[in-house]
Amino acid sequence: MPRPPFSKYGLFGQKRIITYLDEMFEASLAARETAPATLLVGPQGCGKTTIARGLAEHYKGRFKTVVAAKDVTPVILCGWLAGIEYGDTLFIDEVHALPGGTQELFYPVIDHLKRPVIKDGKLDRSERASIAPFNFLCATTEPGRLLAPFRSRMEIIFFDPNSRSELRAIAINAAAEAGRKLSPQGGGELADRCQESPRIVKRMAQQLVRLTPSTPELTQDHVRSFLRKKGISSHGLDPLQQQYLFALSRFPGHRSMFERLASHLPAADAAFVRQEAEPFLVAMGAVVIEARYRLLTPRGEEVVEQLKAEFGIEDEEDTDV
Repeated sequence: MPRPPFSKYGLFGQKRIITYLDEMFEASLAARETAPATLLVGPQGCGKTTIARGLAEHYKGRFKTVVAAKDVTPVILCGWLAGIEYGDTLFIDEVHALPGGTQELFYPVIDHLKRPVIKDGKLDRSERASIAPFNFLCATTEPGRLLAPFRSRMEIIFFDPNSRSELRAIAINAAAEAGRKLSPQGGGELADRCQESPRIVKRMAQQLVRLTPSTPELTQDHVRSFLRKKGISSHGLDPLQQQYLFALSRFPGHRSMFERLASHLPAADAAFVRQEAEPFLVAMGAVVIEARYRLLTPRGEEVVEQLKAEFGIEDEEDTDV
């Protein structure tokens, strides 16, 4: 009988990462020190925030989470740091969104537990105040956007892809938390169509429960009916991603400037297409991103034909340039 997926801090999987972080925090506690500044790197919804919160709770420290943004100025940052107490955990999500000047302020924080002081609402860089030792964790989906000196000061932890069995366990557990039983086959169907995302598979399981209130056990047939209503393909592609592939396939040479391609997807703006639609299409090998162009690969051509067969879509002529 197969062993159940590893689970801790409310996550299924990521055993290597959790074990390493546990050991790092344990060693720091034993030495009466705080853990090294750490950068968690992984795709959206993989559990970065959950692990950070779990570590803080496990080691009995206060947990303060901040979502980074362009308007987080050095003064705002110093305000956060002024309220830090010994053993706290400060977690900055989407840390790549911090302006460069704000990232630079972390250099003396990480190196010497020092920060500039605030006088009359402005930073006085000639004076520095001490900060109580604290655990500093950051999360990002785009590590390349961090300043190199900032990034190099942190321990970098890359998340592993979740296996199918782990994704299935997440789906079954999400249904159980809502008071329903999801069959292994049903959980496996969700795992196959969640774009390898723990967040997506959990959300789909929760929505499945809401939409089938009178069924004691949710089967694979229930899951397939639910996904059909949502327009999710057998590849796990949502309607926008399907439209993206169809539109790209109609351009001569299956290649288009991104702006031109995005104009054929009126349901979403260009930024949303880049952030939400493209990553999985690239990961599955269907699309290649060039500087300004998008290219449909042979794998992408196969997927388009499979989508046409799956949804009964007729062939259309290529788009005129």
